[in-house]
Amino acid sequence: MEKETEWVAPSTSLSRALFKICPSDDPLDHPDFNEVDYINKLFPNEQSLTSIDDIINNVKSRISNVDEEIRTSLHQQNASAKEGQEALIESQRAIQQLFNKIKVIKSLAEESESNVCEITRDIKQLDCAKRNLTSAITTLNHLHMFVDGIESLQHFAKKRQYSETANLIEGISNVVLHLQTFKEVPHIQGFVTQFQSVQESLGKQILQDFKESLENPSRTGPSMNELGQSCKVLDVIGHTYRNDLIKYIVQLQLAEYRHLYQPSEVTAWLDKIQNRYTWLIKHLIDFEKKLGSIFPSEWALSERISLEFCDITREDLTILMKRRSKDLDSQLLIDAVAKTIRFESLLMKRFDGFTNKDLSRLNKEFRTQVKNLNPFEEEPTNPFQDEEEGKLPDDVSPFLQAISCCFESYLYIVVETQDRHLSELMERFVAESKALSSQNEMTEYIPVLQSSMDLFQFYKKALDQISALSTKESILLLATVFQKYLREYAGKVLQGSLPKFGAGLSSLPLTTSGIIQNFQIMLKEGDVSKLTKLEVSRTCCILTTSEYCLETSHQLEEKLKEKIDLNVADKICFSAEIDIFGSIIGNCIRILIQDVESSVDPALQAMVKTNWSGVEAVGDTSAYVSAIVGHIRSKIPPIRDGLATSRKYFAQFCSKLPVHL
Repeated sequence: MEKETEWVAPSTSLSRALFKICPSDDPLDHPDFNEVDYINKLFPNEQSLTSIDDIINNVKSRISNVDEEIRTSLHQQNASAKEGQEALIESQRAIQQLFNKIKVIKSLAEESESNVCEITRDIKQLDCAKRNLTSAITTLNHLHMFVDGIESLQHFAKKRQYSETANLIEGISNVVLHLQTFKEVPHIQGFVTQFQSVQESLGKQILQDFKESLENPSRTGPSMNELGQSCKVLDVIGHTYRNDLIKYIVQLQLAEYRHLYQPSEVTAWLDKIQNRYTWLIKHLIDFEKKLGSIFPSEWALSERISLEFCDITREDLTILMKRRSKDLDSQLLIDAVAKTIRFESLLMKRFDGFTNKDLSRLNKEFRTQVKNLNPFEEEPTNPFQDEEEGKLPDDVSPFLQAISCCFESYLYIVVETQDRHLSELMERFVAESKALSSQNEMTEYIPVLQSSMDLFQFYKKALDQISALSTKESILLLATVFQKYLREYAGKVLQGSLPKFGAGLSSLPLTTSGIIQNFQIMLKEGDVSKLTKLEVSRTCCILTTSEYCLETSHQLEEKLKEKIDLNVADKICFSAEIDIFGSIIGNCIRILIQDVESSVDPALQAMVKTNWSGVEAVGDTSAYVSAIVGHIRSKIPPIRDGLATSRKYFAQFCSKLPVHL
């Protein structure tokens, strides 16, 4: 009898895992199965034991069914294992066959790759041979074109067929670019040298043709059309021969001018400077009519001739003025510069500055703003207000001060002339001031002295004149002259016209401190006398005139800074002169206050001397108060009327008067 196999119960965790995989409603399959609970459930009491046999039979029947299921499963498992083994062996056999096929395919692929490499190598060799053959054919074609082109070029040059020559040179030049790779080859290098030699001989031939045609018009030579076509050849072969031809043409056209207006000739002097400019204008018209159609517009020959004319004229005038500097005078210079500037403006409008890039002669210091003779218009009482400014063009023309810059060193003569005129004008102003001061009665009310307006009108004209000629040191010299005569006008005319008190004044120093010191002496020396109505009116007129001069001097300073070159604008300063006019205004206010104070002084003295201890009754008015009010009422209206145009200083007078009283 076989020994029974010992039953080993599975662990609780294994039972639970199996239950999760194969869930069941049978209590026997539950992982937490308890035999005692299960039996107690089957037999809850003694009466239930009567069915124990049926339950045992059912259990045995179930055990038999389970055993049968297990045996069936084992038989099926054994059959499946044999089938799996056979399938595995068949799979291994199929894999081996597949491996053998892949090996064969790999061998065939390697053989195919070798064949493809051989075919590709042959194709590459053929392709390289094709490229080399194509390059050789192209190079030979270029070389053939090069050789034939040189022969044709020599033929065309000999026949002077310049139209075909220009196109042929362009084609040969393109061929030469393609042959640059073979420039070290002796034969090709020889052809290139031959081509260059043909171009040089062609350029010399064209220059000679022009010289013969222009210098000997009666001689038979190339026609004007052929000369025009030859210019295209010069554009193609390079700038050297073109520039030589341009230089020759310019010199030839100006040869007559050099002879007529050389510095030793009488016609070269400044009084005939307009003849120079007229000559060029007429000559340019004649040149354009006869030869203008020959030369390409890009050469700008008329502009180049004009520019060379300006250079020659500037150099000749510089030499001439240096030799005859003693013969220069203000009016001669002004007329010459004015005509020159008008001529430069005409050239700037006529030509667009095509040659500007080629110029090295024009220094930046000459490229300043061009001004006409009357650049602004103003009100008569203020010549320096609301002036419209000129603006520099975006592209500076080469004709800008191309000639007029040579006059800069001699414009001091014009400034000296203005100085002399101002000196004469100042003498006239002083005489008029003395005549006005000697009048016993006032004919009409004068808000501002006419002499001050005349002075600044003269300044305006002088500034217009000088600024039209220069924007540099000449304006700085003119500003110094302006300052000088502003100080003289303040001292000799304005301060000299004020009423004199006491023993009189010494000569007036032309500084602010001198004016104040002199005025203090004026108030201290002697007894202060009252001013007449004429003297009050004159004092008010001096105040308003000083105010006008102060404001206009400031505007004059700004205008000078606008006119002059920015590099020297900081050197112009009118602060000292402006302070002098401000001091005269203060003196006028002090004189008017002193006059009012002197008129009420007797009443004030009476008030001080009154024996107030003896006064027994107080009244509404007193004699001294009535006298003070009467004097003030008589003095203030003339001053108010005299300062009607200067309300600011009348208010200042009114604010200071109570302090002094």
